[in-house]
Amino acid sequence: MGHVVAICHARIPFIQLREELSRHKILYQDLTSEGGVGLAVRLSNLPLPKDCDRALVTSLQPSVLDCVLRLPGESQRTCLLEMIMDNCPLEGLSASEKACAKLYRHAVELDAFLKDSQSHFRHMCRVYSYNYKQLTLQYDPDKQSLVTFEWSVEQAQFVLTFSYCGLNLSANPHCLTSRHLQQEFNSHQSLPYIVQILHETFRPLSAIAKLSTKPVLGIQSHRPLVALRKFVVLPQSSTHVLLNYRKQVSFHSLTRFCSNALEVRFRSKNLVAIRDASYSIVDPSKSRAGLSSIQNLKVFLQLYVDEVAKVGGITSRHASTADDEAPPSPITMETDTPVIDAQFTSPQPMPLTASP
Repeated sequence: MGHVVAICHARIPFIQLREELSRHKILYQDLTSEGGVGLAVRLSNLPLPKDCDRALVTSLQPSVLDCVLRLPGESQRTCLLEMIMDNCPLEGLSASEKACAKLYRHAVELDAFLKDSQSHFRHMCRVYSYNYKQLTLQYDPDKQSLVTFEWSVEQAQFVLTFSYCGLNLSANPHCLTSRHLQQEFNSHQSLPYIVQILHETFRPLSAIAKLSTKPVLGIQSHRPLVALRKFVVLPQSSTHVLLNYRKQVSFHSLTRFCSNALEVRFRSKNLVAIRDASYSIVDPSKSRAGLSSIQNLKVFLQLYVDEVAKVGGITSRHASTADDEAPPSPITMETDTPVIDAQFTSPQPMPLTASP
């Protein structure tokens, strides 16, 4: 009698589980007993997630070798789903590839780009690991920066995590713009395009990331115990940042600190457009409150104008005599066109030396 009661007690939780599967129209097989493991229910077809393409789930179905639901432990409050997959669309560097549909579509798209011998896309990144739940890519010239794509059920969006591997990096510079990169990817849903953004912005962001944003004591002589930041990086988008910094100015034996700001926009081909952010974009003749203008900035930037900006489709701004310092960038700062073309075609590999 005790044996019969134990069997019934183990099967009772599966009654509600099978009712839920039937309610969601998920086909399943009879309850089976696995030696040394316990009871299990095998699914005969994949469920259709909300807002997911039915054709995509159908194409993924043949790759599912096994799909099992188990209730381990005595409490049986946790349901474990085990999926064994075949025909993985991507080959990662990780030794263990575990066995989805939200990320699967992007994996198939990425696989097509990486296998295209005519495209330079394969020089931009490579697959570090892919397990149907997470996709991790290596990028940058030395392939030491990592970005992981994962669908979050709780947030109902893709979550991007930036990290690094190797010894040449102490942090991933794209952590500065990670929030904007995540928002933009969930908006345009284009994996090749965001890889291109990471490719084009890595070097200028690496230079900006070297600026210390930690509070420092002793910046103000009359308030030496007040910690202030010398640099503050304010990302505006994945290709646009504001850099605020303090500098000490001496005038007639008086010393004061003023705040300056640079607006930096990342262009393609390792170019950047820079302007004095103290001037208003709407009316360049007016300055913004709390910011001081940067003297002779335009003269300094003209020393580093890249000829590619003139012959590569990025037209230099022709400043008049009245427009001597505002805005002072030798490269156009117009915002009515995309900084990096959203139509991904065949991006060029990153040159070995960065443009100033």
